[in-house]
Amino acid sequence: MKKLFMILVPIICLLAFIQILSNIPYFLSAIGGMALFVGVFYLGYRLYLSKRYGTPVKKGSSKAPNRSQIRKAQRTSTVKPPTKKSMPSSSKQRDLNQKQLKKVPKRRSSPHLTVIEGKNAKKKKKA
Repeated sequence: MKKLFMILVPIICLLAFIQILSNIPYFLSAIGGMALFVGVFYLGYRLYLSKRYGTPVKKGSSKAPNRSQIRKAQRTSTVKPPTKKSMPSSSKQRDLNQKQLKKVPKRRSSPHLTVIEGKNAKKKKKA
């Protein structure tokens, strides 16, 4: 079975290629018709999306700046990036350190907690 396919597939491909070469105008018109159909379908889809969701029909007609425009604006901008804040004075630094050093009391589990019996125990008592 595998040998049969190994022989038939190249023969069928060769015959198809010969048929295409013998009738080139029909082949080109068929390809053009398919491309035209796909183009009309795509444009209809884009128009549908633009009406339903308000997106632009053309992809390039977006009003948002592209990356090159953003980079140019960053290079030519006169606004300076924010600088690092200066270190707090020694008294402020001392206060911050004291707040950090305060020990948080540890939570201890209470030994007087008991387990409350749920619905399972009630069902056993009824039976």
